[in-house]
Amino acid sequence: YHQLDRWEGKGEIPNLDYAIVDLGKVRAEFVLLEQGKFFLYSDMEIGLDDLTETEGQADDTFQNELEDRLYPVFNTLNEFLYFFSSRHYGKSVDEIFITGDCADLPHLVELFERNMGIPTKVGFPREWKPVFGKAARKYGECWMKYGSLYGLALREG
Repeated sequence: YHQLDRWEGKGEIPNLDYAIVDLGKVRAEFVLLEQGKFFLYSDMEIGLDDLTETEGQADDTFQNELEDRLYPVFNTLNEFLYFFSSRHYGKSVDEIFITGDCADLPHLVELFERNMGIPTKVGFPREWKPVFGKAARKYGECWMKYGSLYGLALREG
């Protein structure tokens, strides 16, 4: 991820610490970055594959069910952030970024901010977005869903 400046938005990566949560339907992946450099990676199984927001369903009902299903993610992320802060004189990450197949679920940012107490955004640090060629432009609207693939591409690049 320290190579994010190879693409759009070139410039120096600020000296901030980040958590990136790649949230899929059956797996969540966690990456902690210390001043833009890899600090920790882990993953876990989750159960968002059958979660759907149905028409006529109360917004609160969906939000509560989503929060219940994300509870293990919040707990695991809290443990990793505690580990991080124990190695950084009590300082936690500055921001959480959500990517992955479920990054566009309603209320996700709000739930993360409320449960983690850390500013949260969908996307990547420094507003980075991939550039899609003509053949792949149709995937541009869902760019945040391919977080794992960007990581692999950056690693191999």
